[in-house]
Amino acid sequence: MDKTIKNEKGFSLIETILALCAVLIIGMAGYLVHKNNHKPSTTSGSILNTSTHLDWVSYSSKDGNYKAMFPNSPQSLAPTNETASDGTTYTINGVYTSEDTTAFGVVYTANIKGSSLDNSIESEMQAVQNGRIVATKNISVSGYPAKSYQVVGTTKEGNKATVTGEVVATSSLIYNATAFQINEISPNTQYFLNSFKVGH
Repeated sequence: MDKTIKNEKGFSLIETILALCAVLIIGMAGYLVHKNNHKPSTTSGSILNTSTHLDWVSYSSKDGNYKAMFPNSPQSLAPTNETASDGTTYTINGVYTSEDTTAFGVVYTANIKGSSLDNSIESEMQAVQNGRIVATKNISVSGYPAKSYQVVGTTKEGNKATVTGEVVATSSLIYNATAFQINEISPNTQYFLNSFKVGH
């Protein structure tokens, strides 16, 4: 008997979450590293908008049926097609942007029927090197079941990396709203996550 078939539904969910995270984290990390390596030499330190978010941009996804606030206009990720172990195919869509050393993004894909969020956070550890989960919590986002999480590890360059986010499941879609932070945690991370709403 083939032992790899056990719990196909749960494994498919983990694959989906992992693919969502990989697409989002790779896109955001690459963007951040490029941006930080090409800063003008006159920049000293980072300025975070902690007193007001009036300059943040409201973004709504008609196809994804969600909205969130971003520090500037987000860029679209190229749609990525994936196949789960049970043969289910799905497309991952999303957007991301950054400010200073933090990238913010939302990705979504079709929810695999019968899935549960219980095992999804573990896959987040693979988003960074030497990743470990430091916090998870069952929450609700727009009335839908969700989990908040925080994973710490390092970037390929050896900098401290923190991934903070929320995974949300509706009957048809699964979402991952994430902040990828290098070295320090942005005070704007919670504002971004609080602004994330499903079914706008």
